[in-house]
Amino acid sequence: MVERISLSGWEISGYFPYVPQLGMQEPALGRSITDWIPARVPGSVHMDLWRAGWIDDPYFGMNSMRCEWVENRWWAYRTTFTAQPAPGQHCHLRFLGLDYRCHIYLNGQLLLIHEGSFSPVDLDITGQLAAENHLLIVFESAPQEDSQAGHASHTHTQKSRFSYKWDFDTRMVPVGIWDDAWVELTGPATVEHVRLVPMPEGEGGQVTVEADCALAGISACAMRVTVLDGERVLAETTVPCAARADGLARATARLSLAQVERWQVNGMGAQKLYGVRIELLCGSDISHRWQGRIGFRDLRWEQNDRASEGALPYCLRVNGRRVYIRGVNLTPFDMLIGTVSDERYRRFLRQIQAAGINLVRVNGVGLIEKERFYDLCDEYGILVWQEFIQTSSSMDRTPPTTPDYLSLLRDTSRSALRIKRNHACLACWCGGNELTDAPHVPATAANPNIAFLQRLVDEEDPGRMLFPASSSGPSEFLEFHREGISHDVHGPWHYVPEEHYALFNQSDSLLHGELGAEGMTCVGSLKRFLSPADLTVTNMQENLVWRHHGDWWDTWARDRGLVGKLPDLDTFTRISQLFQWEGIRYALVSNRQRKFHNSGSIMWAYNEPYPNVSNTCLVDYYGVPKLSYYAAQEAYRPLLMSLRYDGQVFTPGETLRATVWLNSGLSQTTEVPWRFTLHALTGEVLSAAQGCARIPGDSAAAVGEIAVPVQDDFPEVLLGRLTYGGTETQVSEYLFSTRRDTPFAALVRPMDVQLSWQELPGTRSTTDEWEETSWRVVNRGTEAALLVYPELPEEGEFIQSMDGVPCLLPGEERLLRVVSWSGSRAWASLRFRSIAGAEKE
Repeated sequence: MVERISLSGWEISGYFPYVPQLGMQEPALGRSITDWIPARVPGSVHMDLWRAGWIDDPYFGMNSMRCEWVENRWWAYRTTFTAQPAPGQHCHLRFLGLDYRCHIYLNGQLLLIHEGSFSPVDLDITGQLAAENHLLIVFESAPQEDSQAGHASHTHTQKSRFSYKWDFDTRMVPVGIWDDAWVELTGPATVEHVRLVPMPEGEGGQVTVEADCALAGISACAMRVTVLDGERVLAETTVPCAARADGLARATARLSLAQVERWQVNGMGAQKLYGVRIELLCGSDISHRWQGRIGFRDLRWEQNDRASEGALPYCLRVNGRRVYIRGVNLTPFDMLIGTVSDERYRRFLRQIQAAGINLVRVNGVGLIEKERFYDLCDEYGILVWQEFIQTSSSMDRTPPTTPDYLSLLRDTSRSALRIKRNHACLACWCGGNELTDAPHVPATAANPNIAFLQRLVDEEDPGRMLFPASSSGPSEFLEFHREGISHDVHGPWHYVPEEHYALFNQSDSLLHGELGAEGMTCVGSLKRFLSPADLTVTNMQENLVWRHHGDWWDTWARDRGLVGKLPDLDTFTRISQLFQWEGIRYALVSNRQRKFHNSGSIMWAYNEPYPNVSNTCLVDYYGVPKLSYYAAQEAYRPLLMSLRYDGQVFTPGETLRATVWLNSGLSQTTEVPWRFTLHALTGEVLSAAQGCARIPGDSAAAVGEIAVPVQDDFPEVLLGRLTYGGTETQVSEYLFSTRRDTPFAALVRPMDVQLSWQELPGTRSTTDEWEETSWRVVNRGTEAALLVYPELPEEGEFIQSMDGVPCLLPGEERLLRVVSWSGSRAWASLRFRSIAGAEKE
């Protein structure tokens, strides 16, 4: 009796405010400002207008400023459908994402006025059907909200505020149907909300299934629950479901499984998922069906080692093992949130998994994401720190507590709780981004807004951790002048060499919820959204188009101070990414050296929803990795040997000092031989040291010291190489300078770097995500190729190394596995570059 009917053939038309309502009373007053044009659902009005030629590419140049009128118009969506319920069937109209305030009409009759972006809509339209049904949804203008520069306390909606202008994007406020919409035929009993509680028990497990069901015209039904491994039935039971006074029915079933596999976090094992099917039975008929998945894992938040008094539990334990958080913050994947396809979700999350990341923070400035996102996190073992739709602003950071606002917050948050709580990936909830009780004092559980959310979590997802905010203090931002106050902290977001190393070497943070460094986007991507006139060496102060695409993240002054004159845009972008790589890697590695006093880092940010000239992201809008992606990939290796040092510059007469650290994410005790060599870029070995370290699993320790007196005849730039491991040797590489003024100026002069590369026959393989092949890369020049990476020179498309970005001394070669979403067509134009520039022989 259950049937799903897709809704297709959508069209949209634009109006001045209120005109659609006037037109229903007097057609002559209801004329539109556009024709009816084809629309995609899920999608966005902006994207439909772009495809129809009404606006220019909003991502190019400053075009987004020319389409701000879109958010200020009313937009009508229309389509038709046929549905013929059999006797006893009910017809439901279902929407997962209507953004923001809209009027829903069926066959000319108003069904509902809806407000919100993340609250699903389910309407029983059984008695209102015609032979052909006309569905009309009229969206009002997007509500006005403060941008990042405004007041958090003025927030009055549950619409994502990032779209009103944030430091990582422009202003582009979406309107429309951004998630799935369909018609469903069911019997009189339907599943409304489900809570799944899988509990591992020894080698087996138990599943508790709680379902709230709606009963239309009947007083009872039965609920059949089936647990499956693929198509194989592992357990099944049927329980009664009787109506309550509120019209809903609650049914609870418990199923035991003799043997189950645990769901593991990325890097610690496989992500085994089991299916759960719920069927409501009216007699022998299936009235409604619900399907989901579960993972059996035990997840707990515990106190950090040496945690200061009053600290929240920031340390994760999953299936009995402590898990160091190797995290990233996510922004929405696009400003036009409804345009993100399933393929694009998979692409980004597969990249995240490949970097060794095990947790993503879904920030309160952004979204409650589509279900596809959480499904993929389940599949890839990526934990989710999920925030409710609340964020700070520059003028104040206080969350609102007015009754109208809390009512909207309740609706959005309760919907999120009921839908997302069943995912194995969900690690915690959080009240929002950078919320405070007073200036620079993070909000606590006593804040009325946070206490309100805590009651909702206790009702809908009992036992799950709710952090009041990120950061949660008592210091809002990282500082080392006062001990014991940097619990969960944010910042810095800029790489300032004079301050960076002291800040992280002396940090005592328990959890670093945001940290970052800025870096330019590659030239191939810049060409996709900048005109030829803007493809030049400039800065955010002088160029308005650059300012429009990343005004907070100008690296021109920093990079000039480190290398001197920047000769061309290609050099500028690579040098900028080099220093972003250094800043991010050192920060992440330093925090990890304090494992589990520091329980993890959550890098800001992984991605960007709008193409920027410069930003703190690891991959750009198009998914192209920056060098900083490889910095995180290295810092998050399961077994990592690294250096701690006070800076990159050591002049003649000084001693280059560094401490060797070994960090293990393996479960077993490991013995690791290591060797440090200091090279001139010509390959000459200037100094060497070696040792062997033994370390227990899941721990970190200092295992050696490096001390190299810097001689007068040392070259300006030095390459430090830390080689470690047994059969699978790994390398961590470092750049140092012997010059105070523009210390890395040598990197922008012409260098004799000659890379050649050849694909290894028989190494190509294809998966659902990408095509992979291996390449032999050789440096035939007389100077080192620094940080060698693959690139598609013009397309600015996704391609990446799975083996990091090695440095190749003269005559050296490496085998690098490279993956591409573009498949075989990418390999013909593939080239390898280094930060000093290199072309094929």
